[in-house]
Amino acid sequence: MNDRYKIDKLNAVPEERYSSIALDYLVMYVVGQLDKVGADLSYENIVAASFRSFPKRFSLIGFSEYPDAKRVHDCLFRCTIKPKFWLGGKTNRGFSLNEN
Repeated sequence: MNDRYKIDKLNAVPEERYSSIALDYLVMYVVGQLDKVGADLSYENIVAASFRSFPKRFSLIGFSEYPDAKRVHDCLFRCTIKPKFWLGGKTNRGFSLNEN
C-alpha cells in the first residue's frame, strides 16, 4: 500500500472538534497518524495529511480547496526547535518522532 493511498484513507475531523486546538498540536497528531499507518514522514505527506484531516485550519485563505504548505512548514519548524523538540529532521529529508 503506497503513502498516497494511506493519506487518502484519512478522514477529515469535524471542525468543531479541532477549531480551538493550536496548529502545532494538530500537526503532531497528523505525524502520529502517518507513523501509525506506516507512511513516510516526508514534508509532502505531512502537508497532504494535515489538509486532509483538518481542512479548515490548513487551507489557503481564499482558496479553501488547496492546502497551505507554509502553515504546515511553520508548525514543523516550531516542533523541531527548543523548547519542544517533538520532531527530528528537516523539510528536505523527512521527519521522525522524538522520544520526548
